[in-house]
Amino acid sequence: MLLLVSLGAYALMWDRHLGRGDGIVLLLCLIGMVSWVVREARMEGSEVSPDALSVEMEDEIPRDMSTPVALFWVVFGLAILMASSDRLVWGATGVARHFNVPDLLIGLTVVAVGTSFARAGRVCCGLPAW
Repeated sequence: MLLLVSLGAYALMWDRHLGRGDGIVLLLCLIGMVSWVVREARMEGSEVSPDALSVEMEDEIPRDMSTPVALFWVVFGLAILMASSDRLVWGATGVARHFNVPDLLIGLTVVAVGTSFARAGRVCCGLPAW
């Protein structure tokens, strides 16, 4: 699927311009992909036997926490995440500027590291405890 998407994007960018027609093609592809994912999820949800992941997720949901308390922890966690990520980027940018690193390279590195950390966090959370 990723190869088909890459080839399609390459074909649309062949003339180095994305016009209205290219946008319509991309929008139709997005609608088709979302429809396919929803259809697959509905077909998979109709099976009688639950998979191990859904059983494990059901076991992890706290039953004794009220909705206001859960919302508080979600908002608190997001606030801490935003503040700490801002400080991290600010500090890394300061260090890079101290060593005269160009702004373009700083921006590209921050984007690359930011996306990699999110992916690494998902991988680490998915690993079983030893």
